[in-house]
Amino acid sequence: MKLLQKMILFLAIMLIFTFCSLFRVIEWGFEDKKDNSVYPSAVIALASYDENNEVDIKNSTHNKSIRVLKDYVSINLVPEEDNTKIEVEVKESDYWYASKAVFTCDKADDRYIYKPVINWKYDVLRKLNQPTPVNMVIQLTVDGEDAGERSKTLTLRSINECVFAMRDGDRLIDFNMLFAAYVNEDHPLIQQILKEGLETGIIKSYKGYYGGKEVHVYAQVLSIWNALQKRGIHYSNLIESSQSSPIYFSQRVRTIEEALTYSQANCVDGTVLFASLLKAIGIDPVLIRVPGHMFLGFYVNRKHTKMDFLETTFLGTEEEGLQKELTQFLGVESYDSFIKAIEKGNAKYLQYKDSATFRMIDIKEMRKYIKPIGM
Repeated sequence: MKLLQKMILFLAIMLIFTFCSLFRVIEWGFEDKKDNSVYPSAVIALASYDENNEVDIKNSTHNKSIRVLKDYVSINLVPEEDNTKIEVEVKESDYWYASKAVFTCDKADDRYIYKPVINWKYDVLRKLNQPTPVNMVIQLTVDGEDAGERSKTLTLRSINECVFAMRDGDRLIDFNMLFAAYVNEDHPLIQQILKEGLETGIIKSYKGYYGGKEVHVYAQVLSIWNALQKRGIHYSNLIESSQSSPIYFSQRVRTIEEALTYSQANCVDGTVLFASLLKAIGIDPVLIRVPGHMFLGFYVNRKHTKMDFLETTFLGTEEEGLQKELTQFLGVESYDSFIKAIEKGNAKYLQYKDSATFRMIDIKEMRKYIKPIGM
């Protein structure tokens, strides 16, 4: 009996020794963040962007901002032995697939930061319409031995939330380029709106810049304006995010389907909808972002030597106005509000163009690394 007790005691001591020895080999855990929010719109928009690829870096003036955006979660590791072999496994959830990575920590007592590659389930993310908490579980293996699991609760935000800035100490990191992800020229409803634009009779076909005459570009833009007016699209000032954040600034953006179904659009909704329509017909749009507001710019010629502006919040109104280049369309339904929207857009541009907070989001340029969300 005493022999059995001694054996049990010996085994218990060995287990404790093994357990303690293993966890002396490495110290690890999740990096602390002030806000554990993840924005699916940013995840999808930047899915094909490689922040370490020289071509992507060359095409992007926002590489530093994108690196911050793609830092979804990080773990820190401090090995106590040289050449420690590490295997990190991200457990599968409803929102991402399982993934593994193997690497070596060369020096003992150095602090390593590792950012796991997360294999997102993009189709699931597109359907998120409200903030959702989810636990991320990571398992670590050290030199072939299990070093335990750690978990962290992330908040997946609504797909409608566009994050446009982050507070980093005394400065703001600009993410305004992400609004380009909501411009979706391939949405199925876009072709229906364009068809309705042709039915106005203002133009016979959409040709983009083909033909070279600026008046033809204006006519195409007017036909789209007229079609949206006929649908009863009107301004709505709902812009608040569904959940506050201590460091992120975000704005709710309606999908194209929502804007058309409910005939409502705030300044961002209307601008990205109109930009989607222009992009679909070969006219290059620009989102103009100023404090608390957004309006539309568009290049009037193929060489991009002239730009005009449109205040989309005038959709649903009938204001008087006149512009010489378009007098041939005088009397066309929605002409007055269209001209007034151009005048207001130009006034806004002149008011803010020299401001430090003025942002031009050129969709053609953004497409090099920011893709449509596809919703």
